[in-house]
Amino acid sequence: MLSKKAIEIKRKLKTRESGPAVDNMAKYGIVYKKNRGLQLHEIKRISTEYKYNHELAVELWKPDFREFNIIATHIEDPDTVTEEQINDWVKNLKNTELAEQISINLLVNIPFAKEKINEWIDFENIYSKKAAFVLISRLAVLEADLFDEFFEQFFPKIKEYSNTDNVFLRKSVSLALRKIGRRNKKLNFRSIKLAGEISLLKSESAEWVANDVFLELQDEIVQSKFN
Repeated sequence: MLSKKAIEIKRKLKTRESGPAVDNMAKYGIVYKKNRGLQLHEIKRISTEYKYNHELAVELWKPDFREFNIIATHIEDPDTVTEEQINDWVKNLKNTELAEQISINLLVNIPFAKEKINEWIDFENIYSKKAAFVLISRLAVLEADLFDEFFEQFFPKIKEYSNTDNVFLRKSVSLALRKIGRRNKKLNFRSIKLAGEISLLKSESAEWVANDVFLELQDEIVQSKFN
């Protein structure tokens, strides 16, 4: 049985639902048992009325209901969430959209999340891995005080998963390396060097990742920041 606040949210979602959006998402493998088809900015707007609410977030995460799940990532209290809880959430991610949303909205704000990244990459679920690489890219952009060594520890995993056949994971691996390589001159050099090693793996996926990284990090505008 839903709580009063969950029922209230459900009513708000009902008035904004979009069937065509649901059909379009399904084409890209983004499937939920329930999906109202709201745009992400609409979901975020609704979420602002309920943050931070740990109990409600836990309730909204349980059903396979797109908007409920994404709202949960917005309203969960990053200082209240437990390691056991967030491990369960990450381990059971259902699709690429939810992997991105949990990283952008919640994981990046959890104090202990940085120490969990390698563990999450090693989860069997492909979307757990994606969430971890998206988190790396967000930290590379947002956390200016992190040492270079923090990001360099992920280079072996980036190289390993650049060889994946999963297009969603491949894109998140590329994104992570590109964001790391934009932080400073040293990491730019190291990231380009790693892309060179990735290119030698001789798979279609690895070559795509390497070319994507080369294109961005060797760009004149990017390079001019370091000279």
